[in-house]
Amino acid sequence: EKIVFASEIKSILHYSKTEREINLRTLNLCLTFRHTPSPYTLIKGIEKLPPAHYLVINDSKKVINPYWNRNINIDHSKSEDDWIRILKEKLHSSVKRQMMSDVPIGISLSGGLDSGALFAIMSKYKENEMHAFTVGFEGGKLKDNEISRAKDTALKYGVKFHSRIITSKDYSKFLEKYLWHLEEPLGNESAVAVYFIADMATGIVKVLLNGQGADEIFGGYNRHKIAYYFEKYHSIIPILKSVPQFLIPADKKNKFQILLNYINQKNEIEKLTSAYSIIPDQEKKLIFSEKLFHSVSKKNYLEEVQKILDHETEGNTVEKMFLIDMFTSLSENLLLVQDKLGMAAGIETRVPYLDIEYASLALCIPSRYKINWFKNKYIHKKVCESIVSKDIVHQRKIGFQDPVEIWLKESLGEQLMDIILSSDSITANYLKKSKVEKMFNEHKNGQYDHKRFLYLLLSIEKWAKIFLKSDSFSNFTVN
Repeated sequence: EKIVFASEIKSILHYSKTEREINLRTLNLCLTFRHTPSPYTLIKGIEKLPPAHYLVINDSKKVINPYWNRNINIDHSKSEDDWIRILKEKLHSSVKRQMMSDVPIGISLSGGLDSGALFAIMSKYKENEMHAFTVGFEGGKLKDNEISRAKDTALKYGVKFHSRIITSKDYSKFLEKYLWHLEEPLGNESAVAVYFIADMATGIVKVLLNGQGADEIFGGYNRHKIAYYFEKYHSIIPILKSVPQFLIPADKKNKFQILLNYINQKNEIEKLTSAYSIIPDQEKKLIFSEKLFHSVSKKNYLEEVQKILDHETEGNTVEKMFLIDMFTSLSENLLLVQDKLGMAAGIETRVPYLDIEYASLALCIPSRYKINWFKNKYIHKKVCESIVSKDIVHQRKIGFQDPVEIWLKESLGEQLMDIILSSDSITANYLKKSKVEKMFNEHKNGQYDHKRFLYLLLSIEKWAKIFLKSDSFSNFTVN
């Protein structure tokens, strides 16, 4: 038996001449979780090493072991003031560590709290001229495209500011190049921003710091609030179940359905699995072909989440979510994007919030200090109040607001349907075309927000064109 190892799938395909056949099990998982969970890939016969693991090959045997202890030991002994003091000290140490470099460094600045706090600390310790980079999207919901906030922050600290607007034409043109570098489809609509920022930084800096990770370790997402408050206040569940569907705005129906799916689960592991799924099981029956639907059982979905927690993980549901985030949405999605798209432009990206000391400390903090009276990232914001102005701390979270939801009603959506309805489609073999058409029309007419699922389908089709269908893989060119 021959084992081929490489940092990129392209190298493995070129060297081993592996039969390029789609892995149905992985396709099912990808359409469920918006990424391909380790150790699977979408190509049969190729696996990836799970995050924080190493592979030992000895006497034709392969053994995969973890090298990072993922156990959570929640520390209830410290007060709020204790945590604020310790976190502030450790955050400064983390930023200083991540700034160590013999080449110019800069920051990817969204204008929000997380990158803004890092930027303020960086400004204290900078030894050379610093640069800040950001992008906005043409046609986004926010008129200023987030750029004005980032610019104001940059000017406050007297650094060079660089920005760019991404148009729908830029986005559509770059999609194949994006997937060529990424090598796997993701349901991450704004990820292209990482490349455009890195591309802007090329020739100016070699290292970019960014604010990735704070949401995952401090409870910055709605799923964290949902898990925390449903565990505390069970009495509101019957009320939510009784809300008539016609009262839910069209752009909120999908999220409300996911919420109902979460609260209808029987136990903790089912709830956790549901929280990371973009499509409920009952919907899969309507959309997936029989072959695709039965490629993964309900037990298999639960195992994907359970395997992360099989280490005597303590803590409540939301505290377990932080660990799941580390091994799924971060390592399999967001950090993958940062690393691969950054290096595609010759830029090293660094994430101070995920510095091993800082992230390990944050995972030990009780959830009551992270979510407080429906406020996300409570303790993180208290720490940042002494670093940046309160208006930055308490401003509405925006991040990189892409208008993909709108573009999918226009040229991007038409592009998807042209592919799905063609004889060349990969996903059409495993999905019910009539249901996909219905989803597209509902999205186009504003009846339902299917952005995540439709974008993921487009990504899978574009990925398949490059990695499964091109006659001369190694010579495939991207515009």
